[in-house]
Amino acid sequence: MTGKGDAIEITQSMIRSEDQFYKLMAVKVGGELDPVIVNRFMDSLAIRRPAPSSAGNLGQARSTSGGASGSGIDLHELSKKVGGAGAMLGIGLIVYLISRGKKQRRA
Repeated sequence: MTGKGDAIEITQSMIRSEDQFYKLMAVKVGGELDPVIVNRFMDSLAIRRPAPSSAGNLGQARSTSGGASGSGIDLHELSKKVGGAGAMLGIGLIVYLISRGKKQRRA
């Protein structure tokens, strides 16, 4: 799939592997996008299964950062909290702007 505008061109590829979904994007800002280079880049990437010896550590490596001590931060939970706070802030801003607009119409 390719999207093109005046200043940017984006090519994306979506891949499903078992229960995972991956989205790969190539972005070119300014100038023309060379489809041969983009296709070579997209085709060069492969999804590989982890080695059997590291399969037990895969879940911990994805969700935490903090080294071998295991006292890292759960990045997925942190991302959900930051996203939720942003959504609440956005909703609050919309309510404020709507109520402010109604007060100005009454005056």
